[in-house]
Amino acid sequence: MASTSRFLLVYGSQTGQSKAIAEELVERCYKVGIDADIHCLSKIEKEFVLEQESLVVIVVSTTGDGEPPDTALKFWRRIKRKTLAKDYFSNVRYSLLGLGDSNYNNHCAFPHMVNDRLLQLGATQFLPASFADDAVGLDIVAEPWIDSLLNALCGIFKLSPPSDDNKAVNAALGIIKDLESKLVIDPSKNSTIPTSTNGELLGLGDTNENSSSTNSASWTDKISLDEVRNLTLPSSPLSYISVEYLATENKACDSLAVQNNCKLPFANSRVYSTPVTNIHQLSAHDPSVKKTLLVVLDCSEFADEYKSGDSFSIIAQNDDREVHWLLKRLDVKDPHELVKLSVSADTLKKRAVLPEYINNPSSLYEIFSNSLDLRSIPKKAMMRLLARWCKDPVEQNKLEILSSRQGSDVYREIVVEARRSILDMLHAFPSCSPPVECLIENLPRLLPRAYSIASASGCKLLKLAFSVVDLPDIGELTARQGLVTGQFNRMYHEHITQLPNVDVYLRTQQHFRLPSDSSKPLILIGPGTGVAPFIGFLEDREKLLEAGVVLGECLLFFGNRVEASDYLFRDDLNRHLALGSLTQLHTCFSRDDHHINKTGAKYVTDLIRQQAHLVSHLIINQSAFIYVCGDAKNMAKDVNQAISHVLQTENGYTDEEVVTVVRELREEKRYKEDVWI
Repeated sequence: MASTSRFLLVYGSQTGQSKAIAEELVERCYKVGIDADIHCLSKIEKEFVLEQESLVVIVVSTTGDGEPPDTALKFWRRIKRKTLAKDYFSNVRYSLLGLGDSNYNNHCAFPHMVNDRLLQLGATQFLPASFADDAVGLDIVAEPWIDSLLNALCGIFKLSPPSDDNKAVNAALGIIKDLESKLVIDPSKNSTIPTSTNGELLGLGDTNENSSSTNSASWTDKISLDEVRNLTLPSSPLSYISVEYLATENKACDSLAVQNNCKLPFANSRVYSTPVTNIHQLSAHDPSVKKTLLVVLDCSEFADEYKSGDSFSIIAQNDDREVHWLLKRLDVKDPHELVKLSVSADTLKKRAVLPEYINNPSSLYEIFSNSLDLRSIPKKAMMRLLARWCKDPVEQNKLEILSSRQGSDVYREIVVEARRSILDMLHAFPSCSPPVECLIENLPRLLPRAYSIASASGCKLLKLAFSVVDLPDIGELTARQGLVTGQFNRMYHEHITQLPNVDVYLRTQQHFRLPSDSSKPLILIGPGTGVAPFIGFLEDREKLLEAGVVLGECLLFFGNRVEASDYLFRDDLNRHLALGSLTQLHTCFSRDDHHINKTGAKYVTDLIRQQAHLVSHLIINQSAFIYVCGDAKNMAKDVNQAISHVLQTENGYTDEEVVTVVRELREEKRYKEDVWI
């Protein structure tokens, strides 16, 4: 018999965040007697029919340049059909949570489109839509929305609202604050817990002699216990995995499938094992500039499948030192011992299933090396879970504050913006000793890394350029770098004669391509390694010139730090300028006083403004295509403002008119971005 307290819960997820929130919502609903019938949006008309539902909750993300995730494409095609009547969803009441990242110009664009379309077709909201921003932490918006949603659903189904499970924590807060005020620290010892204090109420157990609460230089000192009262905490994730250590010989895991052959995000091809043929440094050996490498891969096996401007993904592996440090920190005796995962028989988690991207059986070393993201930013629910496993009450309470709604500002500042990870947490809170199952359950999937192709369409040698970024040390974990870029950098420095293969695949949603009409002008804006895909564009244009095709103008705006040290692809760009595949080249270097004095430009936005008349003429009168590649957080927004400024000043547009013009350029796919954080 169908539940009378049922609603449809659907999610559209590219990297798993929407799915994780939807699954959390299922658990929260189950606790109050509500049946959340959960489905992926890709299953529309197979597992659910939206117009036949009366109560619907949607959790959906944004990917690319405001595009829908792959799993929501069918759903979007279905509801945006022009033939649908204006009252098509008149019987549907819904609420929506959209996920996005304000570092990108089209923040939450797709969730807004879905929300607007549902309203256009007659649906009504039983709870206003909310839109969460990953740039400051999704939890900051998602948690209050979930709380409000549960209360609204309980009202609809005439059920008791969720019970307050924060009372015990808040009752303990005063005791912990009193405890902290009585701490007497012996400089010869690191213990911070008075022997006379009874810790039974909080389950403190034995104290940890290396407590971080005595470390005055720790970033955790910014967490103040004095400013917090009546904490509102997220639900603690339910445990559901059991790890069985098999009494057999260790098994070599080298031959296991990549993440258990689970579908990879944005995958548009199978995974190719691709030889690395060459690595060399593009930038000079100058400490004042970012080290930039060019890697060349032999892609003969799939060269016909990509175009210039496309991107591809490289399968990442966690840093070996970090894996060993973490497993040692978790007190794993033999990381290579064969283990088998199963769903715990006594779990309270509804519809619990093992992560499909983990090989099983396997070893903990393989799982933590290839399947789990050790550098992801912990969600607030993870903070609360870690707090449960702290022996030091001060550390426990600090983690609870980070997990709380009242601690959102400090969580954003010292966790999200600082991009801290589980490694940081376990280093900063040494009394925290979670079981290994806890991390397997709650760490997200390790995702491949995406790179722009710096080669012509169909070239058998696929090139990629990247800057090597140094990451902050975590205790003994020093000289840390990006997972993939660090791997290539080590290959480069070790002068390996026979370079290894890397696993790669081509990606979906490839919109960063040359226009089909080669006579259209191009405005290319690519500071730093953002110039990489434009090398492929210019090589394609060179081939067209050789074939006698008439080409439109092509302007390239490039910038970096020092002309003598990081003028990337200088010879290539000058060659294309001489050939005519590039018609104008404008450069700037932000830390090169000589060049700044000569050109009057420090950044690419200065160059765009200097060429205001030409840029505006090409866009407005010749239907030019604009391509922007590089940093999303600052550069892409600044370029958008510069383009808007140029169009407004050259054409006399009002503020509202220029916003409309730029929006239409994006809608017409004449303003394209390939940007990253």
